[in-house]
Amino acid sequence: MRRPELNLNLKRKRDGRPVLAAQVADAWRFWALDGGQWASVDAPLAGDTLWRVAEYDALALHEGRRKAGLNRIGLELIKSKPAIMRLGQWAAFAPADSVTLQGHAVQPIALTLMRRLPEMTAPALLRLKLPDGYTAFALYMRDKSVRGWVLSGAEDVSVTEQQILQKAGLTDAPGIDLPDVATLIAQATGVRPFPTEPEWGGLPVSVYRKGYVVVTAVLLAVAALYWIEGQSAQTAARAHATAVDAQHAVALRALERWDLNHALALAKRSSLEPAALFAAARAVYLPGSQVSLTQGGKELVVELAQVSLAPIGNGRWTPRSAIEAGMAHPAPKGWRLTKLVRSGQGGYALVYKQQGGHP
Repeated sequence: MRRPELNLNLKRKRDGRPVLAAQVADAWRFWALDGGQWASVDAPLAGDTLWRVAEYDALALHEGRRKAGLNRIGLELIKSKPAIMRLGQWAAFAPADSVTLQGHAVQPIALTLMRRLPEMTAPALLRLKLPDGYTAFALYMRDKSVRGWVLSGAEDVSVTEQQILQKAGLTDAPGIDLPDVATLIAQATGVRPFPTEPEWGGLPVSVYRKGYVVVTAVLLAVAALYWIEGQSAQTAARAHATAVDAQHAVALRALERWDLNHALALAKRSSLEPAALFAAARAVYLPGSQVSLTQGGKELVVELAQVSLAPIGNGRWTPRSAIEAGMAHPAPKGWRLTKLVRSGQGGYALVYKQQGGHP
Protein backbone atom coordinates (compact mmCIF):
# COMPACT_ATOMS: atom_id res chain seq x y z
CA MET A 1 0.00 0.00 0.00
CA ARG A 2 1.38 3.37 -1.02
CA ARG A 3 1.44 5.86 1.82
CA PRO A 4 0.85 9.62 1.38
CA GLU A 5 4.00 11.74 1.06
CA LEU A 6 4.69 14.82 3.17
CA ASN A 7 6.14 17.83 1.33
CA LEU A 8 6.38 21.18 3.12
CA ASN A 9 7.47 24.01 0.82
CA LEU A 10 8.90 26.67 3.12
CA LYS A 11 10.59 28.88 0.52
CA ARG A 12 10.49 32.60 1.19
CA LYS A 13 8.80 35.02 -1.17
CA ARG A 14 11.11 36.97 -3.46
CA ASP A 15 12.03 40.38 -2.10
CA GLY A 16 10.21 43.41 -3.51
CA ARG A 17 11.50 46.89 -4.31
CA PRO A 18 14.23 48.04 -1.87
CA VAL A 19 13.21 51.05 0.21
CA LEU A 20 15.66 52.91 2.47
CA ALA A 21 14.40 54.59 5.67
CA ALA A 22 16.30 57.13 7.80
CA GLN A 23 15.11 59.37 10.62
CA VAL A 24 15.71 63.04 9.86
CA ALA A 25 14.87 65.33 12.81
CA ASP A 26 11.41 64.24 14.03
CA ALA A 27 10.30 62.40 10.89
CA TRP A 28 11.23 59.39 8.80
CA ARG A 29 12.34 59.84 5.19
CA PHE A 30 12.00 57.09 2.61
CA TRP A 31 13.79 56.50 -0.70
CA ALA A 32 12.82 53.76 -3.16
CA LEU A 33 15.28 52.21 -5.58
CA ASP A 34 13.79 52.23 -9.08
CA GLY A 35 15.88 51.69 -12.19
CA GLY A 36 19.13 51.97 -10.25
CA GLN A 37 18.24 55.42 -8.87
CA TRP A 38 17.00 56.44 -5.42
CA ALA A 39 13.80 58.51 -5.43
CA SER A 40 12.14 60.08 -2.40
CA VAL A 41 8.73 58.52 -1.57
CA ASP A 42 6.13 59.30 1.07
CA ALA A 43 5.99 55.74 2.43
CA PRO A 44 6.88 52.17 1.47
CA LEU A 45 4.31 50.15 -0.49
CA ALA A 46 3.03 46.66 0.22
CA GLY A 47 5.67 44.16 -0.88
CA ASP A 48 8.60 46.58 -0.55
CA THR A 49 11.72 45.45 1.31
CA LEU A 50 12.45 48.04 4.00
CA TRP A 51 16.07 48.77 5.03
CA ARG A 52 16.49 51.04 8.07
CA VAL A 53 19.30 53.36 9.16
CA ALA A 54 18.65 53.95 12.88
CA GLU A 55 20.99 54.82 15.75
CA TYR A 56 19.41 52.16 17.99
CA ASP A 57 20.04 49.23 15.58
CA ALA A 58 23.18 47.19 16.32
CA LEU A 59 25.05 44.13 15.03
CA ALA A 60 27.41 41.81 16.94
CA LEU A 61 28.96 38.35 16.88
CA HIS A 62 26.79 36.04 18.97
CA GLU A 63 29.48 33.33 19.39
CA GLY A 64 26.92 30.62 20.09
CA ARG A 65 25.41 32.34 23.12
CA ARG A 66 22.02 31.27 24.39
CA LYS A 67 19.06 33.62 24.59
CA ALA A 68 19.95 34.97 28.05
CA GLY A 69 23.47 35.85 26.90
CA LEU A 70 22.17 37.55 23.76
CA ASN A 71 19.71 39.55 25.86
CA ARG A 72 22.60 40.86 27.95
CA ILE A 73 24.53 41.85 24.82
CA GLY A 74 21.45 43.58 23.42
CA LEU A 75 20.88 45.56 26.62
CA GLU A 76 24.50 46.73 26.58
CA LEU A 77 24.35 47.77 22.92
CA ILE A 78 20.97 49.50 22.67
CA LYS A 79 20.10 50.24 26.35
CA SER A 80 16.62 48.81 25.83
CA LYS A 81 14.78 45.48 25.88
CA PRO A 82 16.06 43.94 22.65
CA ALA A 83 14.47 42.10 19.78
CA ILE A 84 17.09 39.62 18.55
CA MET A 85 17.63 38.07 15.11
CA ARG A 86 20.38 35.51 14.45
CA LEU A 87 21.94 35.22 11.01
CA GLY A 88 24.89 32.83 10.81
CA GLN A 89 27.51 33.91 13.35
CA TRP A 90 25.96 37.37 13.69
CA ALA A 91 23.04 38.70 15.71
CA ALA A 92 21.12 41.91 15.03
CA PHE A 93 19.53 43.88 17.87
CA ALA A 94 16.81 46.55 17.96
CA PRO A 95 14.35 47.78 20.61
CA ALA A 96 11.59 45.21 20.96
CA ASP A 97 8.95 47.78 20.02
CA SER A 98 10.67 48.91 16.79
CA VAL A 99 10.79 45.78 14.62
CA THR A 100 8.27 47.39 12.25
CA LEU A 101 8.05 50.82 10.65
CA GLN A 102 4.73 52.02 9.22
CA GLY A 103 3.52 48.43 9.24
CA HIS A 104 6.58 47.02 7.43
CA ALA A 105 9.07 44.60 8.96
CA VAL A 106 12.52 46.22 8.89
CA GLN A 107 16.04 45.08 8.09
CA PRO A 108 18.87 47.06 9.73
CA ILE A 109 21.33 48.41 7.17
CA ALA A 110 24.14 46.87 9.29
CA LEU A 111 23.09 43.44 7.96
CA THR A 112 24.59 44.40 4.59
CA LEU A 113 28.05 44.50 6.23
CA MET A 114 28.22 40.97 7.67
CA ARG A 115 30.48 39.56 4.96
CA ARG A 116 32.70 42.68 4.85
CA LEU A 117 33.37 43.22 8.56
CA PRO A 118 35.87 40.33 9.03
CA GLU A 119 38.13 42.03 6.46
CA MET A 120 38.04 45.41 8.21
CA THR A 121 40.28 46.75 10.95
CA ALA A 122 38.61 47.46 14.29
CA PRO A 123 38.04 49.97 15.71
CA ALA A 124 36.99 52.13 12.77
CA LEU A 125 34.48 54.78 11.80
CA LEU A 126 32.25 53.56 8.99
CA ARG A 127 30.90 56.10 6.48
CA LEU A 128 27.88 55.34 4.29
CA LYS A 129 26.59 57.77 1.66
CA LEU A 130 22.78 58.05 1.53
CA PRO A 131 20.50 59.80 -1.00
CA ASP A 132 20.00 63.59 -0.97
CA GLY A 133 23.46 64.32 0.43
CA TYR A 134 23.10 62.57 3.78
CA THR A 135 25.91 60.51 5.34
CA ALA A 136 25.41 57.80 7.96
CA PHE A 137 28.22 57.06 10.42
CA ALA A 138 28.64 53.95 12.57
CA LEU A 139 31.34 52.65 14.91
CA TYR A 140 32.95 49.27 14.28
CA MET A 141 34.28 48.38 17.72
CA ARG A 142 37.04 46.07 18.95
CA ASP A 143 34.41 43.57 20.13
CA LYS A 144 33.31 43.26 16.46
CA SER A 145 30.04 45.11 17.05
CA VAL A 146 28.55 47.81 14.83
CA ARG A 147 26.56 50.42 16.71
CA GLY A 148 25.67 54.09 17.14
CA TRP A 149 24.42 55.01 13.69
CA VAL A 150 24.36 58.82 13.32
CA LEU A 151 22.94 60.74 10.36
CA SER A 152 24.55 63.95 9.09
CA GLY A 153 23.70 66.49 6.42
CA ALA A 154 26.29 67.38 3.79
CA GLU A 155 27.36 70.59 5.56
CA ASP A 156 28.00 68.86 8.93
CA VAL A 157 29.94 65.76 7.87
CA SER A 158 33.41 66.69 9.15
CA VAL A 159 32.11 68.15 12.43
CA THR A 160 29.91 65.12 13.10
CA GLU A 161 32.79 62.75 12.37
CA GLN A 162 35.10 64.50 14.86
CA GLN A 163 32.43 64.56 17.56
CA ILE A 164 31.67 60.85 17.19
CA LEU A 165 35.34 59.86 17.46
CA GLN A 166 35.99 62.15 20.44
CA LYS A 167 32.94 60.91 22.30
CA ALA A 168 33.96 57.27 21.74
CA GLY A 169 37.62 57.96 22.64
CA LEU A 170 38.72 56.73 19.22
CA THR A 171 40.42 59.81 17.77
CA ASP A 172 43.08 57.62 16.08
CA ALA A 173 40.58 55.18 14.53
CA PRO A 174 40.62 55.17 10.72
CA GLY A 175 37.61 56.10 8.61
CA ILE A 176 36.28 53.53 6.15
CA ASP A 177 34.11 54.58 3.21
CA LEU A 178 31.56 51.87 2.47
CA PRO A 179 30.33 51.11 -1.07
CA ASP A 180 27.19 52.93 -2.18
CA VAL A 181 24.09 51.75 -0.39
CA ALA A 182 22.48 50.26 -3.53
CA THR A 183 25.51 48.00 -4.01
CA LEU A 184 25.48 46.92 -0.36
CA ILE A 185 21.80 45.98 -0.55
CA ALA A 186 22.20 44.13 -3.85
CA GLN A 187 25.05 42.01 -2.42
CA ALA A 188 23.33 41.31 0.91
CA THR A 189 22.04 37.82 0.14
CA GLY A 190 20.51 35.56 2.75
CA VAL A 191 19.35 38.32 5.12
CA ARG A 192 15.81 38.77 6.41
CA PRO A 193 13.75 41.30 8.40
CA PHE A 194 13.24 41.21 12.13
CA PRO A 195 10.51 38.66 12.90
CA THR A 196 7.16 40.30 13.66
CA GLU A 197 5.69 37.16 15.21
CA PRO A 198 7.06 34.60 17.69
CA GLU A 199 9.69 32.23 16.34
CA TRP A 200 10.66 28.72 17.25
CA GLY A 201 13.92 27.23 16.02
CA GLY A 202 14.46 30.21 13.69
CA LEU A 203 11.13 29.84 11.86
CA PRO A 204 7.92 31.84 12.44
CA VAL A 205 5.16 30.08 14.37
CA SER A 206 2.88 30.42 11.33
CA VAL A 207 5.16 28.02 9.43
CA TYR A 208 4.61 25.38 12.11
CA ARG A 209 0.87 26.08 11.98
CA LYS A 210 0.81 25.38 8.24
CA GLY A 211 3.02 22.34 8.64
CA TYR A 212 0.85 21.05 11.46
CA VAL A 213 -2.26 21.27 9.28
CA VAL A 214 -0.55 19.28 6.52
CA VAL A 215 0.80 16.67 8.95
CA THR A 216 -2.64 16.25 10.53
CA ALA A 217 -4.24 15.77 7.10
CA VAL A 218 -1.66 13.13 6.19
CA LEU A 219 -2.13 11.30 9.47
CA LEU A 220 -5.90 11.25 8.98
CA ALA A 221 -5.42 9.82 5.48
CA VAL A 222 -3.15 7.09 6.86
CA ALA A 223 -5.70 6.29 9.55
CA ALA A 224 -8.43 5.98 6.90
CA LEU A 225 -6.32 3.54 4.86
CA TYR A 226 -5.66 1.38 7.90
CA TRP A 227 -9.40 1.32 8.61
CA ILE A 228 -10.04 -0.15 5.16
CA GLU A 229 -7.38 -2.85 5.59
CA GLY A 230 -9.21 -4.62 8.38
CA GLN A 231 -10.00 -4.93 12.03
CA SER A 232 -6.42 -5.30 13.24
CA ALA A 233 -5.38 -2.25 11.25
CA GLN A 234 -8.46 -0.45 12.58
CA THR A 235 -7.33 -1.05 16.14
CA ALA A 236 -3.89 0.30 15.32
CA ALA A 237 -5.43 3.34 13.66
CA ARG A 238 -7.53 4.08 16.75
CA ALA A 239 -4.46 3.94 18.94
CA HIS A 240 -2.64 6.17 16.51
CA ALA A 241 -5.55 8.65 16.41
CA THR A 242 -5.51 8.81 20.20
CA ALA A 243 -1.81 9.73 20.12
CA VAL A 244 -2.49 12.34 17.42
CA ASP A 245 -5.27 13.87 19.53
CA ALA A 246 -2.89 14.14 22.47
CA GLN A 247 -0.28 15.82 20.26
CA HIS A 248 -3.01 18.08 18.90
CA ALA A 249 -3.91 19.27 22.41
CA VAL A 250 -0.24 19.95 23.26
CA ALA A 251 0.22 21.92 20.03
CA LEU A 252 -2.91 24.00 20.63
CA ARG A 253 -1.77 24.90 24.14
CA ALA A 254 1.63 25.95 22.77
CA LEU A 255 0.02 28.10 20.07
CA GLU A 256 -2.23 29.73 22.66
CA ARG A 257 0.84 30.69 24.68
CA TRP A 258 2.50 32.13 21.57
CA ASP A 259 -0.65 34.13 20.76
CA LEU A 260 -1.16 35.67 24.22
CA ASN A 261 -0.09 39.15 23.07
CA HIS A 262 -1.84 39.19 19.71
CA ALA A 263 -4.71 41.66 19.42
CA LEU A 264 -7.08 39.11 17.93
CA ALA A 265 -6.42 36.66 20.76
CA LEU A 266 -7.10 39.47 23.25
CA ALA A 267 -10.33 40.17 21.45
CA LYS A 268 -11.41 36.54 21.79
CA ARG A 269 -10.69 36.52 25.51
CA SER A 270 -12.32 39.87 26.26
CA SER A 271 -15.22 40.02 23.77
CA LEU A 272 -13.64 43.10 22.17
CA GLU A 273 -14.22 44.12 18.57
CA PRO A 274 -10.85 44.10 16.73
CA ALA A 275 -12.06 46.46 13.99
CA ALA A 276 -13.05 49.11 16.56
CA LEU A 277 -9.75 48.72 18.42
CA PHE A 278 -7.69 49.10 15.25
CA ALA A 279 -9.76 52.14 14.22
CA ALA A 280 -9.10 53.76 17.61
CA ALA A 281 -5.37 52.96 17.34
CA ARG A 282 -5.20 54.54 13.87
CA ALA A 283 -7.03 57.62 15.16
CA VAL A 284 -4.48 58.27 17.94
CA TYR A 285 -1.39 57.37 15.87
CA LEU A 286 1.08 60.19 15.22
CA PRO A 287 4.10 60.03 12.85
CA GLY A 288 6.96 58.25 14.61
CA SER A 289 4.83 57.10 17.55
CA GLN A 290 4.09 53.59 18.85
CA VAL A 291 0.53 52.65 19.89
CA SER A 292 -0.16 49.80 22.31
CA LEU A 293 -3.24 48.35 24.01
CA THR A 294 -3.25 47.75 27.79
CA GLN A 295 -5.62 47.10 30.67
CA GLY A 296 -7.44 44.35 28.80
CA GLY A 297 -8.33 46.63 25.90
CA LYS A 298 -9.52 49.58 27.97
CA GLU A 299 -6.42 51.75 27.58
CA LEU A 300 -4.48 53.01 24.55
CA VAL A 301 -0.89 54.15 25.17
CA VAL A 302 0.79 56.33 22.52
CA GLU A 303 4.59 56.40 22.89
CA LEU A 304 5.44 59.76 21.34
CA ALA A 305 8.24 60.07 18.77
CA GLN A 306 11.75 60.63 20.10
CA VAL A 307 14.86 62.14 18.55
CA SER A 308 18.47 61.23 19.16
CA LEU A 309 20.70 63.49 21.23
CA ALA A 310 23.82 62.19 19.45
CA PRO A 311 26.38 63.54 18.78
CA ILE A 312 25.84 66.24 21.45
CA GLY A 313 24.67 63.89 24.19
CA ASN A 314 23.53 60.39 25.14
CA GLY A 315 20.14 58.79 24.67
CA ARG A 316 16.90 60.02 23.10
CA TRP A 317 14.16 62.44 24.13
CA THR A 318 10.67 63.49 23.08
CA PRO A 319 10.71 67.08 21.72
CA ARG A 320 8.17 69.64 22.89
CA SER A 321 6.66 69.83 19.41
CA ALA A 322 5.75 66.12 19.53
CA ILE A 323 4.13 66.54 22.97
CA GLU A 324 2.10 69.57 21.86
CA ALA A 325 0.98 67.79 18.68
CA GLY A 326 -0.11 64.77 20.72
CA MET A 327 -2.02 66.85 23.26
CA ALA A 328 -3.83 68.72 20.47
CA HIS A 329 -4.72 65.52 18.59
CA PRO A 330 -8.47 64.73 18.98
CA ALA A 331 -9.33 61.56 20.90
CA PRO A 332 -11.27 58.87 19.02
CA LYS A 333 -14.96 58.45 19.72
CA GLY A 334 -15.52 56.59 22.98
CA TRP A 335 -12.03 57.37 24.34
CA ARG A 336 -10.66 60.21 26.48
CA LEU A 337 -7.09 61.49 26.92
CA THR A 338 -6.43 61.05 30.64
CA LYS A 339 -2.76 61.78 31.22
CA LEU A 340 0.73 62.48 29.90
CA VAL A 341 3.35 60.21 31.47
CA ARG A 342 7.10 59.78 31.35
CA SER A 343 8.23 56.82 29.25
CA GLY A 344 11.81 55.72 29.83
CA GLN A 345 14.55 58.25 30.50
CA GLY A 346 13.62 60.93 27.98
CA GLY A 347 10.32 59.90 26.43
CA TYR A 348 6.69 60.76 27.00
CA ALA A 349 3.48 58.87 26.34
CA LEU A 350 -0.20 59.80 26.10
CA VAL A 351 -2.74 57.53 27.81
CA TYR A 352 -6.29 57.31 26.46
CA LYS A 353 -8.96 55.43 28.42
CA GLN A 354 -12.08 53.88 27.02
CA GLN A 355 -15.32 55.45 28.19
CA GLY A 356 -18.27 53.18 28.91
CA GLY A 357 -18.39 49.67 27.48
CA HIS A 358 -16.23 47.77 25.03
CA PRO A 359 -15.49 49.45 21.69
